[in-house]
Amino acid sequence: MKKWLKIVLGIVSVLVVAFIGLFIYAYVQVSKDEEAVSTEVTDEETTTEEATDSEVPDGMIDVNTTIDEEINDNKVVVSGTTNLPTGTKLKVNLSVTGEDDNGIEKEVTVEDNGKYKSEEFSNNGSRLKGGNYSIYVSMIPAAQQSEEVQKVIGDKGQNLTGDQVATSEDNGNLTSANKFVDLTENDAEKKESQEKLDQDTMLAVLSESTREVFGDKNDFNKKDAVDKVELANDTAFIRVYGKDNVSSKLIKSGMYMDITDVLKKIEYSDDLPSKVAFDIIFPLQDKLGNTKDEPVMRVVIASDTIRKINFKNFNYDNIPDIAESYWEHDAIK
Repeated sequence: MKKWLKIVLGIVSVLVVAFIGLFIYAYVQVSKDEEAVSTEVTDEETTTEEATDSEVPDGMIDVNTTIDEEINDNKVVVSGTTNLPTGTKLKVNLSVTGEDDNGIEKEVTVEDNGKYKSEEFSNNGSRLKGGNYSIYVSMIPAAQQSEEVQKVIGDKGQNLTGDQVATSEDNGNLTSANKFVDLTENDAEKKESQEKLDQDTMLAVLSESTREVFGDKNDFNKKDAVDKVELANDTAFIRVYGKDNVSSKLIKSGMYMDITDVLKKIEYSDDLPSKVAFDIIFPLQDKLGNTKDEPVMRVVIASDTIRKINFKNFNYDNIPDIAESYWEHDAIK
């Protein structure tokens, strides 16, 4: 009996060892298969990435145009490189940034080495005014290029691609590149810039003060109460609608009072022009019953007078007496 028991235990032991061996073998094989699948997936991803990052198709040009500038006494020469074909005609434009004028434009041709260079940009041979300028380099439409160039870029520029390419309905694909440059201001230009800044500040003060007194909308057609505020020849011109009232006398007194309130708001302005002129308009009806907005009061007051006024005690009905010039329409007399 013991002998048989030993035999059975021996057989079981052998079977257990065999089973464990088979399990380990199977596990190793599965791991190898998974690794092989992972390698295949990685290879596929790499292939996809390589395909995505590949160069543009044969015959296409991923346009890359660069811009450099040489500045000498505010005279500018524009140059650069491009991978457009030799002989391609480009336009180089230099204009003051933010202004509507077309600037100065010159035509250049791409040389054998892929370079281009413009003639000098100047103000009829003199220095350009200081400020920020935009340089814009663009390709002339393909239809206006030579046959040799069209063979490379296409008769409508269809062989051009990239971030510097845009499509025009009339001219096909066009290329463009731009750059901003600063030209220095001389003393006279700095003074002019400061004066313009001071003028813009004064205009803002005048406009805000006038609107605070006369309001945003007039009493008649509910359009803007302030028709115009401008500076010219060291004089501030204010054209504004007067306010309506129950009688001509009260209308006129109201105009005096409003003019006084505006003067009070601007008396301490550093850049107050030498004169402030008010043009008060009002709707007037003619004998045929037609109504038209016309001036009914014109007042010009010197800035020196404005600064001398003691506004705490000033009687606004004295506006005609302190004015440098005064006129009123018969309709409000």
